Amino acid sequence: MLNLKAILTTLVLGSSSAAMANPTVQVSAEASFRIGTPSSQTVIRDHRYDRPVYTTQWTRTEDRHRYGGWNQPDYAQPVNVKLNSDSSEYTGPVFNRARGFGWSALTEPTRIEMNRQIIRLNGQFGGLMLQQVSGNSQIKMVKIRFANGLPDQTITLNQALSRASSNLMLNVQHQPIEYIVVYGTSNAGSTYRMLGA
Repeated sequence: MLNLKAILTTLVLGSSSAAMANPTVQVSAEASFRIGTPSSQTVIRDHRYDRPVYTTQWTRTEDRHRYGGWNQPDYAQPVNVKLNSDSSEYTGPVFNRARGFGWSALTEPTRIEMNRQIIRLNGQFGGLMLQQVSGNSQIKMVKIRFANGLPDQTITLNQALSRASSNLMLNVQHQPIEYIVVYGTSNAGSTYRMLGA
């Protein structure tokens, strides 16, 4: 019995030593990747905020204007701002002013990036108001470009939109407006919106 164990041990150790004398390993791999964007256009991605674009479902136009334009919570980080080379531009929807309802929300809550924001409005207003929604924004100046070729109207403010001062009134000429440029800065988490009357 002892001899049988010795023979089996010799066979096992001998065969494993023979296997180790000639080991074979074969590895193959293949990979490919592309860097860049599929189009020739420059793409600027702003990953600072992960909030969705504002969406508001209105059943009646009157409701939107009667309740100041919002019946849902405002987010602090809108993504309705397009960054240009030297300014930011509001890209969200522009609402029409409702007659007979006083002040109407013209824009969704937005923020100033790169020290100025362009808001394209096609309409005629007797007054405009910047309204604080969240946080603090420092408004230096507002420039209004008229659609009929009149000289630009510049309103110097140097005021903050904050909890203490939540509205800034702008007296404008009652002329068709092409766009408005708001000069200033918005703190992190700050938003404001444009109202018209």
